Amino acid sequence: MTKSIARYLFLMLFCLVYSGTVSAQESPAIQAQKIIQQKDLDIDGVLCFMECPTDFSYDFKLIDLNKDGFLNEDELAKFIQTKSTQKKEK
Repeated sequence: MTKSIARYLFLMLFCLVYSGTVSAQESPAIQAQKIIQQKDLDIDGVLCFMECPTDFSYDFKLIDLNKDGFLNEDELAKFIQTKSTQKKEK
């Protein structure tokens, strides 16, 4: 992953934490669950591309690990965990 993409992903997570969507003290799984609960408009338990904010949609394909066109809790939790680990290493 290029540095610019990594920075962008970090900024996105930073904005989610400080906007009150998620708490930095919560586990990645809980954070992912909260994001889906707040953004999942059709209440199907996953986020489609159209349910993601514009700035988040830029990274949609990177976060969608199984390439099914949806973001599930596991994929979001892995993304959040990766960003947290990268933040701690810096």
